[in-house]
Amino acid sequence: MNHIAFNAGVFALAAVLMSAASVANAQSHPQKSTTIAQADASCEKTVRDYVNALRYVKQTSGSGIAGHIEQAYVGESDIVQLAQQQGYCTAAQVLKLKGVAR
Repeated sequence: MNHIAFNAGVFALAAVLMSAASVANAQSHPQKSTTIAQADASCEKTVRDYVNALRYVKQTSGSGIAGHIEQAYVGESDIVQLAQQQGYCTAAQVLKLKGVAR
C-alpha cells in the first residue's frame, strides 16, 4: 500500500469532513443571516467535495486505497444515493457523523 498516497487521501477527506462538520453545526445553530438556500448550497458543496476527493484518491492511488477510505467513512454510491433521496444536508450530516466516529 502506498502510504504517501493513502495519507494524502486521508488528509483530503479530513478537510471535507471538517467542512461537513461546520455545515452541520451551522444548521443546528442557525444565524439570522443564514438562509435555507445558503445552507442547502453549502451542504451540496460539502457532498460534492467529498465525492470529488474520493474520485481523486481512486485516480491517483488506485481503488484499493480508496476502498479502505470508503469503508472507514462512506462509500461514493451510498452518499450520492442518500443525497438524492434525503437531500444534501442529510448527506452532509452523515459525513459529519462518520468523521467523528473514526
